Amino acid sequence: MPKKLNKPQEGSAEAVVAPEEAALTATLERPEDTAVSEVLREADENQLVTFCIEGQEFAFDIMSVQEIIRQPQMARIPMASNYVEGVANLRGNILPVIDSRARFGLSRSEETDQTRVLVLDIDGSQTGLRVDQVRQVTRVQSAEEEAPPEVVKGVNEDFLRSVIKLDGGKRIILELDPKAVCRIGESIRKTAKGAKKVSHGDSASSRSSSHENAAAMEQIVTFQLGDEEFAFPMDKVREILRVERPNAVPDTPEHVMGVLTIRDKILPVIDLRVLLGQPPLTDGIVAEVETVREQCAQWLESTRMLVASQDVDRVDEAALEKAQRWVYHMNPASQTLIDTLAKIRNGLDNLTRDARKLAGLSQESGDEKSPAAAFFESTVEGSCKRVIDSLKEYILQVPEHVLEDQRLIVVDALGAQLALVVDKVREVMNVARDDIEVSAGLNSDDGAELSGIAKLDGGKRLILILESSKLLEERVAAKLTAVGGDHSGKGLNEREGNAENASNVRSDEQQYITFRLAGEEYAIPINQIQEIDRYSKMTRTPKAPAYMEGVANLRGEVIPVINARTRFDLETRAPDDRTRVIIMDRDGKKTGLMVDSVNEVLNLAARDIAAPPATMSHSVDREFISGIGKINSGKRMVVLLDIENVVGN
Repeated sequence: MPKKLNKPQEGSAEAVVAPEEAALTATLERPEDTAVSEVLREADENQLVTFCIEGQEFAFDIMSVQEIIRQPQMARIPMASNYVEGVANLRGNILPVIDSRARFGLSRSEETDQTRVLVLDIDGSQTGLRVDQVRQVTRVQSAEEEAPPEVVKGVNEDFLRSVIKLDGGKRIILELDPKAVCRIGESIRKTAKGAKKVSHGDSASSRSSSHENAAAMEQIVTFQLGDEEFAFPMDKVREILRVERPNAVPDTPEHVMGVLTIRDKILPVIDLRVLLGQPPLTDGIVAEVETVREQCAQWLESTRMLVASQDVDRVDEAALEKAQRWVYHMNPASQTLIDTLAKIRNGLDNLTRDARKLAGLSQESGDEKSPAAAFFESTVEGSCKRVIDSLKEYILQVPEHVLEDQRLIVVDALGAQLALVVDKVREVMNVARDDIEVSAGLNSDDGAELSGIAKLDGGKRLILILESSKLLEERVAAKLTAVGGDHSGKGLNEREGNAENASNVRSDEQQYITFRLAGEEYAIPINQIQEIDRYSKMTRTPKAPAYMEGVANLRGEVIPVINARTRFDLETRAPDDRTRVIIMDRDGKKTGLMVDSVNEVLNLAARDIAAPPATMSHSVDREFISGIGKINSGKRMVVLLDIENVVGN
């Protein structure tokens, strides 16, 4: 994928602010398109919107161009055709955006102030085309148009509608066929044409009954891959586990990390990043740290030169401040990485203070070194080298410890199960089906497919919902069948037997959501949980019990939230980016439970649950506990909570 995902924001025609483009946009706002077309036809001329791609001037018929916008932020589509930039939200509608350079086989270019997206009308649906620069609206006579030659500068002849010669042939414009240029596939046409705008006007029907509201919602598990947010429907997710290093299997595709034994079943472990065309998480983190290390090394050399030239008042702290921002942004789960990161943070803090002191020291040397030069050699140089060494140490530690940051989502697929490695599980949430556009289909013929795109926060947040049954095509499914067959005696395509086995497992097991609280691990039955949200600001309520954190707004519904630490008389702490609120539904009454972090979805058989002992080693009162879950033959213990007593009446 050429770019990282940015969280989508709404594109707008108002983003075109240059005077000449404002005039051009005004020209596009035609109150009577048919009348304009008739006038032009009678005058034997045509109006074209002209634009440039790598210095060549192209054009579309003005009737195909709806508006011109600055490049919006986009959500990348996994395994899409290489010329599909992604999708953006344009005033409530999903807008697929094509990179014209990639479409014409040219090298991609970075966005500039002149980069624009032409919003084209293709059979009643909208498609965006990113171009280098928009020029003007040009009127051309029919006599100035000629049939296109077979090949023009590598542009597919099917894309060309005509060649226009102006100024005695000194100016050549290639008129393009918008349908041919923007042809992505039938599924994209159906999506754009069938896209629904969310309406809040019919409040009576939306609140008819709680049963109807539940039927209109879909529960999804969202997760992160790089900067992109994906999801699976909750009914496809079996478990969410911490990642263990799988056993490697030779002669398998790159995205197959190996196999793991999970509940006496051997499952293939898939790196979802690699499957969807992204670099492995290790590569991304190492590249970030290497960039910071190079910046520190460059700062050291440039500072050395300033000291030598007695110009230390020009010492620049910007590179160090940038490195500090990176460090404070990092939040690994591995204690090893946390410890090394603390060394880097402290080192950068000290180095920044030393750099400020250096800039204020005298540069007069006389017969000896100047105070600035002496301080640089005795303190600054060593401080910077220690930071660089700590960054190198972090780089060496990442491959071994990055799995502690990731999670394993076990999903139903191909009649069996796949274990998918993702960067981070974000939340379990309910999404209104009206907010999901189905059959997005912005994929290449051999890529993973989407079952829909969820539009949240007024379209500013797009979540790509993956179709688990179509993650893998036959070309890789056959290889995975061999993986399963070699180790478990059953291939992934033996669907009847696998389905029966899955059914038996479900009848003997119950699913739990596990979470952390003051270093201990707890769990709640998943059937008591409606969704899991990130922590947001609470409104305090007067005379509420001490354990009440406050009330939160959940899509217009006020939810009381309990602070689990306070409820269990544990030491309180400020929420951070791992803090989550578990929303529970008890007989139609919703309550939130604020916890330190959410770990995974876990299946526990009845035989693995023991009654709580009379004397508990945990700090939670026995009345709050319904049992103890034993995992890996008791090597790992999870406290199962009695929600009725935790929430209280």
